[in-house]
Amino acid sequence: ADASQFQQIKEDAKAADCFAWYDPLQPNEVSSVLDLQPPADADAAFQRADYPPQLLTPFQSSGALYGLPYMVTFRVLIYNQTLFDNAGLHIPDESWSPDEFLAAAQKLTNKEKGDYGFASVRNMRDDLLFFLDQFGAQVVQNSGGLPQPNFTDPEVVQAGHFFVDLLRNTSPHQHMESYSTDSQTTQVGSQSALQGHVARWFDFGSLGSRFYNTAGLNTHTASPPFGAHGISPHDVELNGLYISATTPHPEACWTWLNYLSKDVRSFDGTFPARSSVANSEAFAQISSPDMASVHRSYREKLAASPPNGANASFWNSGIEFYWFYQAIDRALGGEPLEQALAVAQQRTRDHLACVRSGGKPRACALDVDPSYKGFLGD
Repeated sequence: ADASQFQQIKEDAKAADCFAWYDPLQPNEVSSVLDLQPPADADAAFQRADYPPQLLTPFQSSGALYGLPYMVTFRVLIYNQTLFDNAGLHIPDESWSPDEFLAAAQKLTNKEKGDYGFASVRNMRDDLLFFLDQFGAQVVQNSGGLPQPNFTDPEVVQAGHFFVDLLRNTSPHQHMESYSTDSQTTQVGSQSALQGHVARWFDFGSLGSRFYNTAGLNTHTASPPFGAHGISPHDVELNGLYISATTPHPEACWTWLNYLSKDVRSFDGTFPARSSVANSEAFAQISSPDMASVHRSYREKLAASPPNGANASFWNSGIEFYWFYQAIDRALGGEPLEQALAVAQQRTRDHLACVRSGGKPRACALDVDPSYKGFLGD
């Protein structure tokens, strides 16, 4: 976690006896909270088996339990049923390979009408990471015990070509977004979707589909096309419940945490981490058939095999991915992708070497690339 997040967790733990946080805590953050294993062991009513192991594990370390999984939000694929019907295609299938996903996007695209088979509505960098995971493409590798960019790896290049083809030929996008001061997020994807001109896009939870249906569209929610590589940690967002290490009321907090984890009114647009609540009739009444199917699919896949860990260290690698995203952007503009990725890899390696030698992150970026327009600070 970055310094600002670490400081915020410390402040929350000081200000509240118990609190919720949107991620499992990192090792340098757990000193702010209590180990919940002792109260869990002392509570005869507490059932560890009510939590799927894949959701509980991120909160455990060296025999300690530093939080309880609370809400879980899954990556979903929202699709416009009307555009699928017009194209004569069956609804998205979670077993689709990337090639099948691209082929369907091509059939759903009619640029003369302004219709597209895909758009990035929520976060284009996150959409790219999804497809990298689906190709098993490892963007970061360890070398000498330290993370290094792996941008020229054949699987990364293959995934990059796929994403460039998807955006260039089946979406309203012309650039990679949100990686630099010159590439801020546009509204072209969401506006096109809202106008009924996009067949599919990714989101998390069920609120997105509900919003588009309220706007008069016939949208539904399905599981993403996981293909052969399955679910990755980037497809699951976890929210946890914690007890402050300094609270004088640990017993009351434990009771409160258990109550919250069972209260179905808390889970609008998300899922309860507890299986008994997620499978309850009370939760079924506030969920939808689409989301019930998504939930069932995720639970079955998570129980059947461990998550795809190809890019598990992506966000915690300490690597500045500005040049990687820039390579995708340049390929969208017509530059050979292999050439752009080779330049990106060298600049990223040079930047890491500078920072690891004691240089300031932004100063190093400007030394490596005087035209750098990323968001690093010193």
